[in-house]
Amino acid sequence: MAVTISNNDHRAVWWFLTGLFIAVSTEAAYRTEPHFVRLSPAYFLGVAIMVVPVGLVCWAVWRGHYWAKLLIVAATLYGLLRPLFYLPLLHLPEFTPRLALLALALMARLAALFIIIRDLLRRPVAKEAGVAAEVID
Repeated sequence: MAVTISNNDHRAVWWFLTGLFIAVSTEAAYRTEPHFVRLSPAYFLGVAIMVVPVGLVCWAVWRGHYWAKLLIVAATLYGLLRPLFYLPLLHLPEFTPRLALLALALMARLAALFIIIRDLLRRPVAKEAGVAAEVID
């Protein structure tokens, strides 16, 4: 496992979970016309089922695992870049409170992404990370 700064890992997890909470709450609160099942038991069951894998990945990031950080980076970039492929087919949406909350959720997840990428590229020495360093003479 690579040496990482645990405070950065903890901050990244909190930002990521905050963004997910805002996004899920927004989708539950603002129902769109074709999807009236937002507040159904099936919706909450799906959210409850997704809590386990997301929680496990966030716990792995919290512990500093490299693979979990890469998974968070890949999932966030996919969620950010996927709509760009359909951009020519879409028209710009009108500004609504739902759009503002989803933008806020995206900014929180991008903050987590920035912290993780900065930490992965920086590769701190053991002294900065707060772990014991080997003394080689």
